[in-house]
Amino acid sequence: MNIVVFCGSPKIRSCTKQYAIYLQKINKEHDIDIIDIGTRIKLLEEDVKVFNDIIEKVRKSDGVLWATPVYSGIIPSQFMRFIELIFERNVESAFNQKYAAHLSTSIHFADNVAANYINAICDDLNMKYVGYCPSYMKAIDDPKMIEDMRNFMSYFLENVKEKRDTTINFNKVNFIPEKYKPVKQYKKLSLNGKKVIILVDSTKNENLNNMIRTFRNNFEEDIQVINISENNFMLGGCIACMKCSYDYGKCAYDGKDNFKEIYKANIATADVVVIAGEIKRRFLSSTWKGFLDRMFFNNHTPTLDGKQLIYLVSGAYRQMPQMAIMFDIFTQYQDANLLQVMSDEYGSSEEIDDKIYSLCKNVVYTTQNNYMRAQNFLGIGGHRVLRDEIYGEFRYPFIGDFRSFKKSKLFDYPEKKIIRNLMNDMMRILVTIIPGLNDKILSDPKGMPFYKRLKKLNSQNE
Repeated sequence: MNIVVFCGSPKIRSCTKQYAIYLQKINKEHDIDIIDIGTRIKLLEEDVKVFNDIIEKVRKSDGVLWATPVYSGIIPSQFMRFIELIFERNVESAFNQKYAAHLSTSIHFADNVAANYINAICDDLNMKYVGYCPSYMKAIDDPKMIEDMRNFMSYFLENVKEKRDTTINFNKVNFIPEKYKPVKQYKKLSLNGKKVIILVDSTKNENLNNMIRTFRNNFEEDIQVINISENNFMLGGCIACMKCSYDYGKCAYDGKDNFKEIYKANIATADVVVIAGEIKRRFLSSTWKGFLDRMFFNNHTPTLDGKQLIYLVSGAYRQMPQMAIMFDIFTQYQDANLLQVMSDEYGSSEEIDDKIYSLCKNVVYTTQNNYMRAQNFLGIGGHRVLRDEIYGEFRYPFIGDFRSFKKSKLFDYPEKKIIRNLMNDMMRILVTIIPGLNDKILSDPKGMPFYKRLKKLNSQNE
């Protein structure tokens, strides 16, 4: 069988490609062609012939393996740009009914979001999506994970060989936005000294431009808008050179573009950051993804902590639940507050006007009252994944992260709660040696430690 492997890593010496080579070598009876995408995206944009040669290989193949690392909760911007090119250049037919699978490499931080994104793209391309393998970055040290990859590849090849049917997990997006033009005027609000900044990747979408204009016009103060695709803001996405990890805060783009300077001067100092963009193929644009990736010069250390985060989007946001999860994960990982995602999916301009004004009122309230939503599973679980990896396996090369996490007391292991752990151990022993004690406690929880702490809290507020 003929299998095309798209390697989406922008890093020349990547573990993603090494795993692809490994799968190639243990399946020599098949013609497995590994094609570098992430490292050659500029060439693929500029040279249509090279791009078309790759598409022709897909046409002649039996299946495609999408192999990609996970950057900022989804695939790298370079690989996302390649997917945009597939649709922009109208070559979707090359992928029609081809079998597809996804191999991701990461530390298992939001790799489910990346998998859903690739799955949705495959469904949009009418491919037969078989499944995905979420591999660990250092799986080579774990025989079980290596075996998982081998079994995954065998499973994929067996489906291709037997021409088995597959399920469709994501419906086609069916949405044509109504034209939005502001029609209402409201009493202007004051930010009372708080700083709001709007970031946008393009000014070509009229609905998005009008949403931004409405948002700005609701305030007395002038709100700055920065176009991240102009003025030498960002020359490219993260190339995973890891320079920032051991020389903290450094970047391969230093002195070449203005990303870090603008970020530190405008974004890091803002109280509210508004991300404005048009949905393109299941996410915001690859330019926006490049912005999120480039924030990695801070490594895994939160730099939007305490800020209100707003998304103004044009497109079928409500038909893409994986986007909502991605936005939530990113915001909580940054210790920020996801105030609202506002889209143009409403029936009238008046309704959009009203919703944006209510959003602006909430901007005033949250900034004046330092409101932050409590974290849920996505934030707490994600934090603990990063905490464990940086404390252990990735203490090097992420030296800056280790120092920052230690200083901020993010290595909050429960083992450090010595007294509470001793009490729990004592109770565990007592209910083991005293018959009926556990039933008595559970039938009357007033004797349990957490109940006493809760009662104390309530008595303090009487």
